[in-house]
Amino acid sequence: MSFGFWQLFRCVAVLGCIESSAMAQTLTPDPTNQTVTPDMLVLPLHLGGRVAVSPIAGTLPPGALAYMHEWPGLYFEAAFVGHSVTLKFDDEVNEYRLLIDDLPPIPIAQPGAVEIKVTDLLLGPHRLRLEKVTESIDLTGSFAGFYVLPDAQPEIAPSRSRQIEFIGDSDMTGYGIRSSSRICTPEQVRLLSDTQAAYPALVARHFDADYQVNAISGRGMVRNYDGFDPNIAMPFVYPFSLPSAGIAVTGTEWNPQIIYIALGGNDFATPLHAGENWADTASLISDFTNKFSAFVTDLHADHPNATILIALPYGPVIPEVQTAEFIKEFETALLTTAGQIGLTRIDFLTLIDTKPESTACDYHPSVRDQQNRAAWLTGYLDDHPALWGTP
Repeated sequence: MSFGFWQLFRCVAVLGCIESSAMAQTLTPDPTNQTVTPDMLVLPLHLGGRVAVSPIAGTLPPGALAYMHEWPGLYFEAAFVGHSVTLKFDDEVNEYRLLIDDLPPIPIAQPGAVEIKVTDLLLGPHRLRLEKVTESIDLTGSFAGFYVLPDAQPEIAPSRSRQIEFIGDSDMTGYGIRSSSRICTPEQVRLLSDTQAAYPALVARHFDADYQVNAISGRGMVRNYDGFDPNIAMPFVYPFSLPSAGIAVTGTEWNPQIIYIALGGNDFATPLHAGENWADTASLISDFTNKFSAFVTDLHADHPNATILIALPYGPVIPEVQTAEFIKEFETALLTTAGQIGLTRIDFLTLIDTKPESTACDYHPSVRDQQNRAAWLTGYLDDHPALWGTP
């Protein structure tokens, strides 16, 4: 499914009517939240990403649900036959992108508590995709679905046979990728990030795979960037669909054939400070390796048929440690763990030097850098089709 992803998007504040000169659709926000009536129909959703689901109180159609989220890279897909549709939000922090059929995307920035009616669609079948653009691991947003008039015909959005999960840090979140400057405030980083432009989403689209981007900027396996709050490193928050509320991941519909892990940059990016949990670099490396092994063990227990791919750096990781020696010992430890737990589908990928531009916020990957990383990983997966098993 192609939606002209790399077009430039104009930023839209949801105030008054929003019209795009490239299409006939009109978006009418209703901050009173009275557009959705009890006689309307809830469109079945095909969901990508982690959410916490809860019923919505009030006079809404049967089956109305709120999808609360904090992880990046979410998308909601639906289909119907009709001429209008209404979206319901409660989210003051995130930006979304609405894609209707193969028409140009429509940005919906920080909508708040609002219902947005889309009209002037041609009467007929339509595909919908709502993408979460920004990263908000500590800020909860909510999307409450698509609603159509009683004379419309809901359809089931197509599912995909392939699933791929990405676990990592800011390189996966599209950190500040829309910035024209490397110097950004935290708020600019939040507003200018775009997970859908980062390499995980690009790779998944290439293979027409459903995907989860379970990544958080600044997080490591045991040590977060510059040593901040080790109690929220990735293994502590990974089990939760809504980390801030401690709501655990549930459901059995997520069974990725491939799990790709790229963690470690933040663990070793900065020197240890006095008072941290590790006396020296050697103890940090030991803890990192042990926790990584335990993390992989848990992943294998949850997804015993998945191939686990672990990305390794191409250059120095720790200034005072020989990278090749560190990687060799790390691989040996992980392979030993794999043998003990019966994990046969594991591989290590050494990242290549693509001469990155690093022009996004805080010297993070640019659009071109993300495309290059996507091309590298896509090429590897194309060359190893057996990693997908039998989709």
